[in-house]
Amino acid sequence: MEYGLEVPIPHLEQTTDWVSLHFSIATTCRAYEEYKKYYKKQAEHCWLGSSDKKVMLDNGAYEVHANDKEGVTLPPMTSIELFELALEINPQIVMAPDVLFDKRQSEHLSNEFLDLCKKESVPWQIGYTPQGDSVGEIAQSANRYGHRFDLIALSFLNPREYVIPHIWELLKRKPLHMLGVRDMEEMSMWPRITSSYDTSKPLKAANLNKEIMNLQRGEGLLLPTTEIDNMLLAMCNIQTMKRYAKCLT
Repeated sequence: MEYGLEVPIPHLEQTTDWVSLHFSIATTCRAYEEYKKYYKKQAEHCWLGSSDKKVMLDNGAYEVHANDKEGVTLPPMTSIELFELALEINPQIVMAPDVLFDKRQSEHLSNEFLDLCKKESVPWQIGYTPQGDSVGEIAQSANRYGHRFDLIALSFLNPREYVIPHIWELLKRKPLHMLGVRDMEEMSMWPRITSSYDTSKPLKAANLNKEIMNLQRGEGLLLPTTEIDNMLLAMCNIQTMKRYAKCLT
């Protein structure tokens, strides 16, 4: 199972070999040129065959949601904005735009983005994150439109453990990416069909000088500019995380 980390800018080069999937966030790429250039370089390495690590460009829907809760205005990516950014970075995977808990708007944006990509014949895989304010809405959206996309993603803010049984047939045909990890125990409950996940937990815990098992859900904050003093602890936290992921293989 592939995994990507949400990595602050000061540690991008340091953690290049620590991941099996490069996970980048569109809203951060838009705000920080250095961050964008790093993932553009990693994507180029993969296309050229000098690296087997794909770059996933996430649309930043969670970051918009999180910042809005803190009273900060962070505009979401439109389909056109995300498409233009993806053209510049040229990643291997792009998560189509979505809006947390909003089924109708997410379906519109995601399908609009996919149609734009198909029209321009881009080489990226396109991911779909079904949204809604209930298990039924999320499952309905996934089953209605998921077949159009290359992979399915489920957000840690959605009740994904309850959604999965309702989209089981879809997940037999489409890879599943877990957007975020709530805790390590959750990982051991994921189905074998989970192909990849991303998380900030190993680095967030290290930034608080904690082992990952002692990090409480929602504890700490990892910003794009955060400098972590104890990166040895971060590496140990990653190893702990990987041991839990092996429960699935």
